[in-house]
Amino acid sequence: MDGNVHQELSRRIASCKAALAAGNEGKARALALAVRSRARQLRLADLEAEAVYRLGTCHVTQSAHAEARGCLREAAHRFGELGDQAKEAVVWSVLAASCSALGDYEEAVGAARRAQHVAEKLPPAKTRLMVLINAGIVYADVGAFDEAQESFVTAARLARVGQHLEAQSILRANTAHLTISRARYERDIGCASISRSTVETCLRECETLLVRDVGQAVSRWTKAALLTNIVQAKVLLGDFVGALRKSTEALQLAESLNATTAIIGCTLAIAEANLGIAEIAAAESAADRGVALAKRLDNTFLQGAAHRVRALVYEAAGRLTEALAEERAFSRAQSAEIRRRSTHIAQAHAWRDAVVQKEKAVSALEAERAHLEVLSLQDTLTGLKNRRFLNDFLRRELQSGVDLTVALVDVDRFKAINDNFSHRIGDEVLVGIAGAMTACLRGTDFAVRLAGDEFVIVMPGANAKSAEGVRQRLKEAVRNRDWASVAAGLPSVSISIGLAHARPGDSLESLVEAADREMYADKRQSRDSLPKVGVG
Repeated sequence: MDGNVHQELSRRIASCKAALAAGNEGKARALALAVRSRARQLRLADLEAEAVYRLGTCHVTQSAHAEARGCLREAAHRFGELGDQAKEAVVWSVLAASCSALGDYEEAVGAARRAQHVAEKLPPAKTRLMVLINAGIVYADVGAFDEAQESFVTAARLARVGQHLEAQSILRANTAHLTISRARYERDIGCASISRSTVETCLRECETLLVRDVGQAVSRWTKAALLTNIVQAKVLLGDFVGALRKSTEALQLAESLNATTAIIGCTLAIAEANLGIAEIAAAESAADRGVALAKRLDNTFLQGAAHRVRALVYEAAGRLTEALAEERAFSRAQSAEIRRRSTHIAQAHAWRDAVVQKEKAVSALEAERAHLEVLSLQDTLTGLKNRRFLNDFLRRELQSGVDLTVALVDVDRFKAINDNFSHRIGDEVLVGIAGAMTACLRGTDFAVRLAGDEFVIVMPGANAKSAEGVRQRLKEAVRNRDWASVAAGLPSVSISIGLAHARPGDSLESLVEAADREMYADKRQSRDSLPKVGVG
């Protein structure tokens, strides 16, 4: 029943996505809420995370970014817990865009960086491409132009390699937006001259893309970005009439999307254009709106730009006292923005350093974990595999019904060696026997130190004849070893070996028990011929 329920809820998620794509936000929201409730009741974590994410995208589509933020935060953490890196990266990316629209630039940048960090672990597919584009847009909105440029350059490379034509057009539009934003920033905050040729190139790019109807083919957001770019570029170039011709369409589309940053950019461009053609009243109205909107966002760049435009308007109207007040407000915003930008750059470097250090720490922990895992399966004295490895291997192999033989090996009169020559000498004897085993075994065999002076040899695929050959070679190798070099007076060391071939239904215990019985039979046969162990 659980499988059928999971399939049904998955179908509802697919219907939610289809409804959202068709513009039916109400139906999409109802489906997302229903799936979230049912999945939570049944503890289907993957579907609950998916439903919460879809609910967040419904809010984004309706420009309800405050509501979207809560859903997207929850979905990002849930996908992270599930280990679904592709969806986690996407949700962090969408969250970054929503936070930017709300003017919560600190969380926007943090979410964008988180999305990029997760996406870096993914193959260069569309998910990673989308994350990079969104991150670049967010960075451009907050004035982190170098990070935006880096994101767009990486995304452009991936888009070319993957031949993602739609993404290439989106990138061209947003790269132009980045250039225009940087030019405005340098003029309004840095009080620097702008490159006219650079702005002219961006204007031609945006007009070309707009003629191709990229906005409708890709998204209304891209079209809004293109139109806003064109209005701002024309103002920067002094084409005030041309800017005003495009401004109504640009502003209406930005307002329908509740794209606050684009609205402010358009509004301030309208104020400058009206000021340029001496329409002071219209310029003042637009400047007032720009200041009011900018104050609602924690964006010192836009606030400074808005105060600068209104200062120019007041000066043109002869209201010099008010113009001076606006100049002071601009100066305060300018200083705050310079401090913020310096802090942001320092934080970006610190964040990157932290990521690098974290990756190094994770790699070191993984290496240490792998090393400890090896040690946990290895006998520290002899270097052979240990009992834990043997248990795991035999249980797994016996369940699969493979053909194998085991040999149980015991050192004859080992207690006497310890008592008469010391435990250190006893340990050296064990190491010597382990070396003899390794030398005598076939390439597919392996030896295990079971406990004390007991060893087990596992011989996959060995028949009775080949297993007997291993036994005789090993007994001879141990008997003929130069044990006197280990300790003066140490006589020849011998071992007893019992063989057992796995039969259907054998367990680990029954197999070892059979080998143990034969090993004691072998020990009894050789006991009378063993020399007495003692110090001469």
